[in-house]
Amino acid sequence: FLLLTHQWILDPFIQGVDFYPHLVLAAFCSIFSAIYMLYQRQYQAKHKAKEFSITVLSFSLVYLLSILFFVAHLKMGSVGVLLGFIVSNALVALKAFVTNFRHRPMVFCSEKAVHALKYSLPLFPHTISAWFMNLVDRFFIYHFVGAEVGGFAIAFQVAMILDTLTTGVYQAFQPWFFSLFEKKQEDNEE
Repeated sequence: FLLLTHQWILDPFIQGVDFYPHLVLAAFCSIFSAIYMLYQRQYQAKHKAKEFSITVLSFSLVYLLSILFFVAHLKMGSVGVLLGFIVSNALVALKAFVTNFRHRPMVFCSEKAVHALKYSLPLFPHTISAWFMNLVDRFFIYHFVGAEVGGFAIAFQVAMILDTLTTGVYQAFQPWFFSLFEKKQEDNEE
């Protein structure tokens, strides 16, 4: 959709940011990011806190190293940030496919897909706005300062290490905490 309409919908808001390669790479980022998020939610649902935490830390480390390589070493600026995100998400997506489909074939179930779409489509505007809010600062930096968006992304990623650790631990143990709380409530009712 955006490939055909970007000059009317996006270009007025992102002057100075080339559609090719920036937004095309961003589309790949969203595809791999969705696979990563699904993979992480499986770990949460199965109460696999250790695997969840290892995946979060591995992703963050690969993302940081990729950004350092593409931005600091190859001097690719904002394209390097996007490539770093694609590389880190693609590696996690590859691990997800190998892990999930090693012993069983991948089967498409239209009934489950329709159910998932009914649940997720109302969340789509929220997700798009959250994505936009997360990236809008980079567009402003690019517009007013120029190529410093790569340096900002590196600094932002380094600062996010602590956030990643705390969020990873919280999300890894969240299902376990809820099950303990639920069990305690059931015990109190008896």
